[in-house]
Amino acid sequence: MKIILITNLYPPFVRGGAEIVAQTMAEGLREHLQQVLVVSAQPFTGIRSLLPHEYYQHNIRVIRFYPVNFYFYTSDFRHSILVRCFWHVLDIFNVHSACVLISILRREKPDTVVTHNLMGFGFLTPLVLRYMRIRHVHVVHDVQLSTPSGLILYGEEKHISHRAARWFGYEAILRLLFKKTSIVVSPSRFLLDFYARKGFFRDAEKKVLQNPFRFAASSEKLHETKRPLHFVFIGQLVPSKGVDRLVALIRGLSAEQCRLSVAGIGPLMRKMIEENKKAPHIRFLGWQKREKLTEMLRSVDCLILPTLCYENSPSVIYEAIAHSLPVVASRIGGVPELVREGETGWLFEPGNWDELRGILVSLIESPERLTEAKNAVCHHAAELIARDYTRELLDAIST
Repeated sequence: MKIILITNLYPPFVRGGAEIVAQTMAEGLREHLQQVLVVSAQPFTGIRSLLPHEYYQHNIRVIRFYPVNFYFYTSDFRHSILVRCFWHVLDIFNVHSACVLISILRREKPDTVVTHNLMGFGFLTPLVLRYMRIRHVHVVHDVQLSTPSGLILYGEEKHISHRAARWFGYEAILRLLFKKTSIVVSPSRFLLDFYARKGFFRDAEKKVLQNPFRFAASSEKLHETKRPLHFVFIGQLVPSKGVDRLVALIRGLSAEQCRLSVAGIGPLMRKMIEENKKAPHIRFLGWQKREKLTEMLRSVDCLILPTLCYENSPSVIYEAIAHSLPVVASRIGGVPELVREGETGWLFEPGNWDELRGILVSLIESPERLTEAKNAVCHHAAELIARDYTRELLDAIST
């Protein structure tokens, strides 16, 4: 079977977990002896970048080009709201991207096209596939088909920005463009249900398929948990991740009780470093290479994910599972589908910092609970490793 994967970003251009899932999917399909081609966007590097160019990346054929617009997708934070609004309009109706894609599809003649995030590549893509009568499988990663930011915060579900997107027809247009999608795949039931409530993918076959488990589970012997407990946060240092409130909470606990390592970068970093100069049990590590991240995960006791936004299937939880780490996380989005309450971790109401503090204090007072949870997570990792994600995906595509 010849399969084309279309995604707005593909490594080395990475913004989140979706790009890694796309890469893992491409490599998995190739290992299952499928013909695979990845089509993706790239930054503007001159007039020639408007035309598609092909090369091989880790033995995968990749075609990239720059879809004409005001800026490349990853540069949105540098521009004003007004410029971003015009960018989104052009992104929805990107004729240049559609024309380049038509030429690629006519030459390649794929059996199936699997699309991932399309924001920044061009939302006319589903219309092109419908016009060319090509089987379309779409993988959802976030809520970007409902709101341009792709981000909805707990308690702000009816924020003016989300309502404005509906008033100006953003959601209705995308619902229409994706109307003829054959199959929609989501790593969480939460996201499928979210789009169902919005009227998306009514005629599509729906499949819940947890993200591919791309990590090698740790083979190290699980050690007994002792105080001070070592917690870790991994992610962007932005308010929507709740990291500033987590740091303030840990600052109120003593160094004899626990430590916190914060791995990541973002606009809150400088402020938090300044505020916590006198808190020796809180460390800010900045961005970490995978080798360093793996080394750190082997030495800590628990991952904390206090997110305030509706997450789909956070890749950082998969990282924790691979290292037999229990997770304390917000009960939001698709997170409860990955964390088994009281078994592999503990959940709390988003933004309820008193509840989070109560969980952490209880773990500090009874560290043996973490030891028991580590063993449960180890078994969970074995279950995920036994899965054949690519075979499940191919079975869904072939139906």
